Amino acid sequence: MKCNDISYWYYLNFGDILLNMATSKEKLVEELLELEEEERAELAGILLESLDSEIEEGVEAAWLQEIERRMESLDTGEASLVSWEDVKERLYKKMNA
Repeated sequence: MKCNDISYWYYLNFGDILLNMATSKEKLVEELLELEEEERAELAGILLESLDSEIEEGVEAAWLQEIERRMESLDTGEASLVSWEDVKERLYKKMNA
């Protein structure tokens, strides 16, 4: 099959953007960044899932348990939230120490 054969082209239709696989990575990224935030998040999820070729047994259940544990510790006051600004400030202080 030659690259210029029409059967060679694959299209991903996301919103109004048609991309073919022959498009350079840079052009592809540029066009994908024009998508709405929700569409980019959906696409990111699809790409991440494509990297998980094999899910270890019990991992998802363990994460759900951990999420429940963390939510409970927030509800009881055992844990508290830290703002992103505070986290960045702490990191900058550590890096510059």
